[in-house]
Amino acid sequence: MNDDEERLESLSARLKERQMAENFKIHDVKNKLEQAQAITLRLLDIEHGETASVEDILAIADTCATVLADCVQVLGIGDLEITATFPDARVPTSKLS
Repeated sequence: MNDDEERLESLSARLKERQMAENFKIHDVKNKLEQAQAITLRLLDIEHGETASVEDILAIADTCATVLADCVQVLGIGDLEITATFPDARVPTSKLS
């Protein structure tokens, strides 16, 4: 094996290691997001029973968004951005009500 082949093999091995590390990181973030969602849903279930009014539902949605954002921060994932998608546009929103 000549120097070029050895260098190519070495670079290929390093690339594979980096790809594996990146895949692990992505998988870890997905797991943390799932944890945050589960925590949020549990907290909402505990705090709110069944609701009938639109105002109550919007308040619960705001609480859900706030708790989910807090969980994302605590888990160290970063910032949460929620986007409302309408037929003609996508609008970033911080509160749903």
